[in-house]
Parts: sequence; structure tokens; C-alpha cells
Amino acid sequence: MHIRCIGKNTSSLSGQVVAIVRKHVTALPEKAVSQKLSNGGKYLSVTVTVVVENQSQYEALFRDLRKNPDIVSVL
Repeated sequence: MHIRCIGKNTSSLSGQVVAIVRKHVTALPEKAVSQKLSNGGKYLSVTVTVVVENQSQYEALFRDLRKNPDIVSVL
């Protein structure tokens, strides 16, 4: 599954997203993470491709991502 997190373009956003995902998904290769800057450069989209084992893992991951104040949206 693909998880996309959108936040303000800061140097730490991608690392924050990866750190949160790694708490829930142990096997996360570097190629599973991509990022894209918005046209105006104000926002950064970080997409992570993961395999979740069950619904509770999925819900906990999304809950932790949404708690982060630097992440505006989780899709």
C-alpha cells in the first residue's frame, strides 16, 4: 500500500515520516520512499510503500502519522 504524507517543506519531514513508519513496519527498504515538492515549493509530499499485516497495524500507523504536527495530511 502507498501512504502519502504532505507537510510543510522542511529538511526533517521525510526523516520524520520514515521514523514513524519504521516503528510499525520493520522491513522498509530505502527505495520504498519517494518525495515530491509542490509547484510553489511550500509543501513536500512523502510517499512510502509498505506492506501491513493487519487492520490494527494500519490504523496505528495512520494514527501516529496524523499526530505529527509537521504533517498536514495523510492519504
